[in-house]
Amino acid sequence: MEPIAVGFLRTIAGASVLAVLVGALGSACVWRARIHIALGALLTACAYVLLLIMDHHGRFFWLRAELTWGAPILALTFLVGSLAAHWIGAHARWRPTLVALVSFGATLVVGLSYLFLFRLDMQAPLRWAWVIDAGLALLLWRGRKRAG
Repeated sequence: MEPIAVGFLRTIAGASVLAVLVGALGSACVWRARIHIALGALLTACAYVLLLIMDHHGRFFWLRAELTWGAPILALTFLVGSLAAHWIGAHARWRPTLVALVSFGATLVVGLSYLFLFRLDMQAPLRWAWVIDAGLALLLWRGRKRAG
């Protein structure tokens, strides 16, 4: 494989793993701080973009590719983490910090397991993430509507 292709694959892998970590941490922090979900999603997305920019020290050559591959996975892990924290908080009588930690761990497991789709096809995580994100957003919206 060409050196450029290997570099591109490593860039995609790094951006995807970073998206899983930022999405899981963002959703746990948003739930723990009781921030509105839309504001939390915006803050998490901004944190992800800033981390990508810091990673390349101002060189924006790979930024578009990293955002293309990382944004759907970031949204997926943020939504999974938000749903997990909401569900655990509603069904378990634990302290909020413990709920945030458990949802963070569960989100990491789900997000990193989702990255195994790269083994099937390089386009598989991109194709499935938007479908799954729409379903998770619908579940989150219905759960918030029912709880309110």
